[in-house]
Amino acid sequence: MSSHQYAGVYIVRPVINSISGRHTITEEDLGLPKGTLPPEDVASLGSLITVDKEHLKPFNSIRTRTKRLCESKGVRVGLGTVIPSTELRATLDQLEELKAEFYDQKDKFLQTFSDNLNSRLESHKKYANLIQASAPTKDYVDQRMHFAIDTLKVSDPSGDPNSSVLSNTLNRPGNDIGHRLFQETVDFVQSAYNRSFKDTAKVVRRNLTPFRESLLPKLRSFQLLDSRCRTIADHLELMLSDAEAAFSALARNDDKAITGPAYDHFLDQLNRMRSLPDIEALANSKPVQAAVVAPPQPKPAPTPQTPKTEKKIHGLPRNPNLPARPGVQTSVRKQVTF
Repeated sequence: MSSHQYAGVYIVRPVINSISGRHTITEEDLGLPKGTLPPEDVASLGSLITVDKEHLKPFNSIRTRTKRLCESKGVRVGLGTVIPSTELRATLDQLEELKAEFYDQKDKFLQTFSDNLNSRLESHKKYANLIQASAPTKDYVDQRMHFAIDTLKVSDPSGDPNSSVLSNTLNRPGNDIGHRLFQETVDFVQSAYNRSFKDTAKVVRRNLTPFRESLLPKLRSFQLLDSRCRTIADHLELMLSDAEAAFSALARNDDKAITGPAYDHFLDQLNRMRSLPDIEALANSKPVQAAVVAPPQPKPAPTPQTPKTEKKIHGLPRNPNLPARPGVQTSVRKQVTF
């Protein structure tokens, strides 16, 4: 992907600052003469936990969910996370929800901060003075903890007198969107293989959900920026379609798992996305032919049943020149002249 395609994307960079709740123990903390312990570049003594880890779990959870959200919507590069314009608004809305949750948790944390610290000092009386001296203050925590969302748009610096220098940033390996997306796809597929297929030699429907709901939408959202993504997405969609056809062919009393030749076919398709050279070869190959599903044919109308007996029309003579139907007795009424 060349640098000019940065013009069609946005870069989102959530900035989340929290506290570690730890303090590196020094010789001074232990009342030891300086030089008693090895220098820090050789060994470290450890950390003193000043804030209970349980109280920091909500912030760690928000940080993890923020990271997963960005990974599901875009591609991580050195500048942040590249998000296509079609996904920007929805991504920012979800980040704003996480940001609001962060500040709600921060308010709760600050309201109980002093009580929690006193409780910790009471629980560890032997080390109370050390914890008290090393713990962060409430004002420090208030200033330190924040959640911000930086949104940038980068364009190729053509015409700038320093364009060659600026372009180096966009073109360096860590900022190559296409390369990063392919690597993320390989990591996703390899992880799924190790987790679900490597030791089982079968496929069940739930194994395909991450491909359908996470990887495929992400590849589709980037295909306008890099046409090679369309080829990979088409291949993935064909793999899912073939797997669904294999499921449909299973007998009702089967355990609904693809095994045998159908599994081998699935694995052949999956293997084309399990390494960077393979997925690059796939991306540069001819587009795959999507599976065509024939529409259901309407059932033929039932053939009308021929009446077994002929209905008599009273009052009208039958034409004697017409042949009689098989199995039907024909009678001719005589005309009477008065």
